Amino acid sequence: MEEKLITAYHEAGHAIACLYFGDTFEYATIRDSQPMVANPIHGNEEQCFVTMLAGPAVEYKLGHISVGDDNLDLFFKFEDEKPRKEAKFLFDKYTKIANLIFTSENGIDTTWWRKTILLAEELHSKETMSYQEVYNLVMNE
Repeated sequence: MEEKLITAYHEAGHAIACLYFGDTFEYATIRDSQPMVANPIHGNEEQCFVTMLAGPAVEYKLGHISVGDDNLDLFFKFEDEKPRKEAKFLFDKYTKIANLIFTSENGIDTTWWRKTILLAEELHSKETMSYQEVYNLVMNE
């Protein structure tokens, strides 16, 4: 899979997680060196962390990356082992929630996964989409 398409899937994962939680954002883009879902507004801290992990969860589902202890350091800085253990618990919890957006506990793809594919393909083509364009595409499918 080409890098631009993988990036489109990754960013689609973040955007879909926002929609899943009813959160908004300004736009999603895969342009230039700063692909992102811009200015997301989250209902709470848990939604924020799950949305951050939704991009890697999509890449994991595609078989592009592994999600594990190494990724923990991407989200948290540690002074000693105790905070790391607490952060590891939250990281595992939020990763599981992010994965469940796309795949049910019995391993079946969810409707949100189908929406992710649809959005990734459109984002790959357009490169930038406003929140309203994303919402109209995936919520009216």
